Amino acid sequence: MIRKVALLAAAGSLVLAGCGTGVDAGSAEPTQLTEGVNFSQGGIDARNVFVLGPKPGSTVAVGSDVPVYGSLINNASDSADALTSISVAAGADGRPLATAGLIQGAPLTLPAHQLVQLAGPTGPLVTLKGVTTALRGGEHIRLTLAFKNAKTISISVPVVPAQGSYATLSPAPSTGPVLPTATPGATATPGTTATAKPTTTATPAKATPTATKKAKKA
Repeated sequence: MIRKVALLAAAGSLVLAGCGTGVDAGSAEPTQLTEGVNFSQGGIDARNVFVLGPKPGSTVAVGSDVPVYGSLINNASDSADALTSISVAAGADGRPLATAGLIQGAPLTLPAHQLVQLAGPTGPLVTLKGVTTALRGGEHIRLTLAFKNAKTISISVPVVPAQGSYATLSPAPSTGPVLPTATPGATATPGTTATAKPTTTATPAKATPTATKKAKKA
């Protein structure tokens, strides 16, 4: 009985750890988190949901993508459901902490009473695109999960530093903003126009015939 109460208290502390909205500035230092957030809402159960952060001593730069790890269990009914979208709520400054949420191969099918991982053999399936604040690990990000049948769930999950066993996990497919490669080519175009102008100006060949006519009159 004592062991059961201790386990329930530990689970409760994990849920309480995810109750903040946006980034919790007071916990923005890398921490030794061992688990993500567990929750159960509307028949959807989740286990160890977290955002993978940077290695200790480094940051996830603004504009980078970060993966979401964990697993979902559809206990809402005996029918299959699906995770259709994921989005990020606004932080303390009123801005969302990522520009979008991406689910690879969306919707993510959730068969009844089966555990479905948010990462596959090739890496994470759920990615937050373009973070708007540099992340160091230890922050909390509030996610909104929408389903085909179950009610929408809003939950705050920790950003876990990539250390210990978490260091072996794959980061998001894209590690930063993609810079436009066509820009240098576009700047080269005015250069060609500039070279064409001297050619037209350099045709004072008309000036030579005029000079010859004046010489005959003299």
